Amino acid sequence: MSMKAMKRVYDALADELRSELKSLLTECTEAQNARILRSVPNGIDTASDDELRSAIAFCRRFIARNHGAI
Repeated sequence: MSMKAMKRVYDALADELRSELKSLLTECTEAQNARILRSVPNGIDTASDDELRSAIAFCRRFIARNHGAI
């Protein structure tokens, strides 16, 4: 795979992670959002894949807690 193709795949994955996080944040409270967003200090749009994955997992735990699953 060429470097250009790899970059397109990476960018598509990052876009998908950003989109998922933004969608999940709508299910959290404002205070929870603030706490989650501290894990991506430079903002969602510039966060690394690892930061986004961590924030998504954090967000999912809050959502589960909000719905009584935890």
